[in-house]
Amino acid sequence: MADLRPVTCCFSGYRIEKMPFRNEDCPAARELFAALDAAVAEAAADGCTRFLSGMSTGFDLWAAEAVLRARAALPVQLLCAVPFDGQADRFPLEWKRRFNRCLLAADKVYALSRSYHAGCFAARNRFMVDASSRLICYYDGRSGGTAQTVRGLGLLPTRTVFTGQKHRTQDTAAVTAAPFAGAALTGYQIHTGRTEVQGVPFCTLADGTPEGCVQDNVFGTYLHGLFDTGELTEKLVALLCRRKGIAPDSAALIPMEQYRQQQFDLLADGVRGALDLDAVYAAMGLENPRRNAQ
Repeated sequence: MADLRPVTCCFSGYRIEKMPFRNEDCPAARELFAALDAAVAEAAADGCTRFLSGMSTGFDLWAAEAVLRARAALPVQLLCAVPFDGQADRFPLEWKRRFNRCLLAADKVYALSRSYHAGCFAARNRFMVDASSRLICYYDGRSGGTAQTVRGLGLLPTRTVFTGQKHRTQDTAAVTAAPFAGAALTGYQIHTGRTEVQGVPFCTLADGTPEGCVQDNVFGTYLHGLFDTGELTEKLVALLCRRKGIAPDSAALIPMEQYRQQQFDLLADGVRGALDLDAVYAAMGLENPRRNAQ
């Protein structure tokens, strides 16, 4: 499946009650709408074709409307990330109408939860940032979802440039960052783009190349499957147990491969219990070998 992050841009900003104006005919509003149109056009000129809106009142819906305006002349798509079914039920009538118009005109709608829950807006923001390479936001330093979204983009001192070539490698490495230093890793990388790291690397690959980044208690790496080999998992579990005052030896660890085989066996038992295997084998012109074993 193609990685669409390089061509995806998301929006984040305040709901209408937190905006410095309510009258959309005032100079401040007209200035914001012009800036939104210009930002969407600039992102499109840089290669973005997909624009994600979180669909809340205020900035989100203004941004969605800006994309629809741009779509009349540019090859762009509006994507709506709806945090839960019924998001607009308590919107004022005019905002509900604008929400429905944008939803109906959207090129794609992501319904992220069937019902409201405490973390649904944070989950929506995380979904949009993870799916994007660019953020257009209205932010004046106040706390809230937009602040969390902006901070989430700066947890590590890195800069990523997306490229057209996909990087695929199988790697072995050793963790160099405390408190996991010395743990042996086996994993794989699959990503587009190149990341420049200004901070401390997480690990060193077998060829001596530093990989990943660490800052405070945030660890980042391109390696997938890094918990499968066990050593990093054991060090992480030991660290968490110490913080919680739990004795690590109170829970025996098993190798990932052994755990994976146990899960496959459980899955196989479930399939056998749900299927008429005699009929399956008979359809293939064979006899069920387990029948004779029983």
